[in-house]
Amino acid sequence: MSDDEVFVMIVSVGITVVAWLYWTVLLVTSRRLGHRPARARALLVFTPPVCLFGLFILLRTAASFDVRNDAGYLFFYLIFGAAWLALGRACFRFLGISWRDDVLELDNPAAAWPVAGGLAGLMACYAGSNIGDGPGWWCVGFAGGLATLVWFASWGILQRAGDLAEAITVERDENAGLRLGGFLLAAGLLCGRGAAGDWTSPGQTLAEFGDAWPLLPLLVGAAFVEFRATSHRRRQPRWGPSGPPGWPTACLYIAFAVLCLAILPGPVESPSYGDRPATGAPAHTEAPPLQ
Repeated sequence: MSDDEVFVMIVSVGITVVAWLYWTVLLVTSRRLGHRPARARALLVFTPPVCLFGLFILLRTAASFDVRNDAGYLFFYLIFGAAWLALGRACFRFLGISWRDDVLELDNPAAAWPVAGGLAGLMACYAGSNIGDGPGWWCVGFAGGLATLVWFASWGILQRAGDLAEAITVERDENAGLRLGGFLLAAGLLCGRGAAGDWTSPGQTLAEFGDAWPLLPLLVGAAFVEFRATSHRRRQPRWGPSGPPGWPTACLYIAFAVLCLAILPGPVESPSYGDRPATGAPAHTEAPPLQ
């Protein structure tokens, strides 16, 4: 590994250990999470390892040819992904959802769904940026960062359209939490698809991100649903249900994203990477020149 890769790995290990140890300690020591919201505990316990397991499978099957069978690079991109997930998780509170305050401290299971869907969506953004060949970790960082920024922006727009944070955290509306969780996973899948493909240049990566265009109709549809749900809440008591049921709507969002992934053409491949040997290739040496 190069010096910059070693540095990034050390920083990622530090972030991962501190952030996820904190997560685990709070889950174990929380006294209020022991009865009614058992589903919330299960979601918070199992979502991160499931995300990392999915990332491992993707790295072994669809990452750059010099990563798939190299234990050192597999660990590098796994730990980079774990740190990515931890940093992204810390930003959830800026959109009104806190796994610690809402799920653990306030005993609100409705907030667990967007936390779980948000973690899965974040991992999908990062995982998609690992699909294809590239010269180094910074390509993953650029493509994954682009996907993550668009993903957070879509969440912010949806929040503005329907004031979901209030419905979930104040009114404890589990249907709203399910809808948001489903949307975040679906949006992450589409943003990850936009980040996928062989690396050519930053400009080409921006252009190829257009493959995530189904995110736009998904966002428009979800915003319409939440806008109508907000109008419905204004006519109901504060403890009343808000709009469409949670599970069917969440599943519809995810099914739409999966269908789009199946229909869209595969990620762009660059001829600059030659025959892409599966093993024995020197790490990250086949990069085309930046444009």
